[in-house]
Amino acid sequence: MEAIDKAILYFFNRDLANPVLDTFFVTVAESKIFLALMLIVAAAIVWRGSAKVRIALVVAAVCVALLDPLTHYLLKPFFGRPRPCHTLGDIRLLVGCGGKFGFPSNHAVNIFAAMTALSFFVRKYIWLFATIAALIGISRIYLGRHYPADVLAGAIVGVVLAAIIIYLLSVIVLKLKSNRFFRMLDNHFKGAFTWRRN
Repeated sequence: MEAIDKAILYFFNRDLANPVLDTFFVTVAESKIFLALMLIVAAAIVWRGSAKVRIALVVAAVCVALLDPLTHYLLKPFFGRPRPCHTLGDIRLLVGCGGKFGFPSNHAVNIFAAMTALSFFVRKYIWLFATIAALIGISRIYLGRHYPADVLAGAIVGVVLAAIIIYLLSVIVLKLKSNRFFRMLDNHFKGAFTWRRN
């Protein structure tokens, strides 16, 4: 498995390397300008979007806020797997190495958790959310920050724990639905767990 992990890493990090992909993946994964644009878009959606979309964004933010520190402070030290830049001397590093441990990838956990939350509430754009998550995941490998297994594990953790968080939030909302505001939230959460395109 380790040999396969390294082979896939080298394929994305070295074999596919070219200036266009360098610029693209650095921009997608590391650029503060790109992050600022995403925050502006999210703020505009919260301001002008439907109640369902606003709820989706808030739930996505909650998932990231809970899972990011869990991954960084608990999972990474527990597994203790070094990043490839700490163990391999021939990795192309476009944005620096990062911390000591890389399993699972924080970026993968966060983006897959956020995209899972959005997909629960806005099903018709699930293809877009999946594409964004996949690109961010691939960027971690291309940039030499993570092994493929780090990203795969991060994706699984993000999806599974985001689904659990959404379920727990739905239970809390259900308990409080005597309040008008929470009754409205309950309707949207019920829709999120009804697997249909909406």
